[in-house]
Amino acid sequence: MINAKAALYIGSNAAEAHPVSMLSLLHTKENGCKVIVVNPRYTCTATKSDQYIRIRSGTDIPFLQWRAKVIEPLFESMPDHVIMQAFADRLGFGQELFKNYKMLSSKFAGKQWGEPQIEDILREINRSVWTIGYTGQIPERLKAHMRMVATFDPKTLKSRGGVDLVTGYDTTGDYYGLPWPCYGTAAIQQPGSLNLYNTSKSVMEGGGNFRANFGVEREGVSLLAGDGSYSKGS
Repeated sequence: MINAKAALYIGSNAAEAHPVSMLSLLHTKENGCKVIVVNPRYTCTATKSDQYIRIRSGTDIPFLQWRAKVIEPLFESMPDHVIMQAFADRLGFGQELFKNYKMLSSKFAGKQWGEPQIEDILREINRSVWTIGYTGQIPERLKAHMRMVATFDPKTLKSRGGVDLVTGYDTTGDYYGLPWPCYGTAAIQQPGSLNLYNTSKSVMEGGGNFRANFGVEREGVSLLAGDGSYSKGS
């Protein structure tokens, strides 16, 4: 760590949980290391950061999926999807890998690389995973959520209503980050499923009946879904 140029702490409070590593971090800061802390709570570690980013509890996944670029990749660092494309090119199947992607020419580590457009990668994922409910989280919806974060209730994570000025997308009724599963095409606007087992709501409202089939109990009371359990309206 002593030679690090940047340190990113997401949901970690090293000052209390890892005091030895925190001491190393403070020495590293003296050498110019930039410290970025992402946490719903302003922690002791955050007090030593160069940039503190407050997010709401439960929103770390959408934050990682579509986040503002804080710093450019350092030294020879390159994004994973650029490395994968370069590897595929070297092995001779690069054309097959990016045939559904728009290719960009981007500069990393001092040279130009072919970079698959990251939005196109997610769109291909959306098209290929209908059976597990990862089709509704298209790039435009996720980025609209990031821009419209102030319209989402911090407790329920449900949008109180608001239109993204960039795309015109209305976030009304969505759960922040479109938590899995988010079924159907984006056009039907299934809001995501905040709780995997909530039979009081229909699937279209974000309800679901996903629950373990065996081996779960608490204090002698079964937590399994009983016979006849189904989502509202099924």
